[in-house]
Amino acid sequence: MLSNRSIVLSGAVALLMGGSAMAQTTLDTVTGDVFLNIVNQTTDTSFLYDTGISQASFNGNANYSFNVAAEANYGTFLQSAGQLDYSVVSATGSASVPNSVDFTSSGSPGSVGSLVTENGRTAIKGFVTNADVQPSSSTMSVILNSSFYWGNATTEGVLSKLTGVSPVTTGTPPNTITTYGDSAPIGVALAFYNDTATGGGSATPTTFAGTWDLSSTGELTYTTTASSSVPLPAPVLLLLSGLGLMGVVTRRHKAA
Repeated sequence: MLSNRSIVLSGAVALLMGGSAMAQTTLDTVTGDVFLNIVNQTTDTSFLYDTGISQASFNGNANYSFNVAAEANYGTFLQSAGQLDYSVVSATGSASVPNSVDFTSSGSPGSVGSLVTENGRTAIKGFVTNADVQPSSSTMSVILNSSFYWGNATTEGVLSKLTGVSPVTTGTPPNTITTYGDSAPIGVALAFYNDTATGGGSATPTTFAGTWDLSSTGELTYTTTASSSVPLPAPVLLLLSGLGLMGVVTRRHKAA
């Protein structure tokens, strides 16, 4: 088993000029980035944070930590009160690469057709294409208004079908709030899955060994449950050997 590793990313990358578009979200490629969405269900806006970790390099047996609060956009986003839900997703795929989607889920996803996976990837591609051209003073985050935010039925709603969890709508029009199966309130851990589909068949999502969690202080963490094999120090091994030998001698004396 691989040893646990911790990768800590903190701080923002400042741009020479404010109002530039994001430059790190390249989801519809072979290595698509893993990114965080926080949706304000009350204001129909969302905050996107690019972890900078590609789907190809993501290690489900490692630990990751990101200081989202270091982004100025995060503080600005929190100034508007409302119900906040978060999710973590990633997608890759092209004519020659299978459709692969990583996603958090509040339920236990089952087998789905390849078309559902393709629709989920397409929804992420469209979302990121729009997010990339929205003005932002950071290359790692952006605040999106109701026209482009993640909580839309055509983006998060489509991806959420991979989770197998039916959306829940509360309130009365026009003040309704829809919660999708890929998300949870801040402070609630979410399991992480991968769904890869090829051809016209179906695929059953595989479960990563860890869970994502976003704290109220803005720390995004992925914590693995995979055990690591850590060798014992030589002094400890000698001590255990000595104790074992003493046990053998004691039993022999009692037998005599």
